Amino acid sequence: MKKGELEKALSRNANLVVSKRGCPFCLDAVKTLNEWKIEFDEIKNTENEELSKEIEEEYKFPTFPKIFLNKKFIGGASDLRKYVTTKEFLDAFGSGKE
Repeated sequence: MKKGELEKALSRNANLVVSKRGCPFCLDAVKTLNEWKIEFDEIKNTENEELSKEIEEEYKFPTFPKIFLNKKFIGGASDLRKYVTTKEFLDAFGSGKE
């Protein structure tokens, strides 16, 4: 497996969602990020399997979506819903929600 796929992806955009086709949690996460007007890259697991495996191994997180904001691993959709209520999130992204 190639190392550094995550580093490459986060160098292109510090906000990243690795999703899976047909995953309702992935759709929920994308919707949440769009509501907050956060620009992010979405990469399907089938587009870059090495990236998905690297995140799974590094963070022990086998499920989808796999979310990074400001290069920080957030977790999945439920983790994102909790994170958007934190001071850290609001300080970084403001209250840009529609």
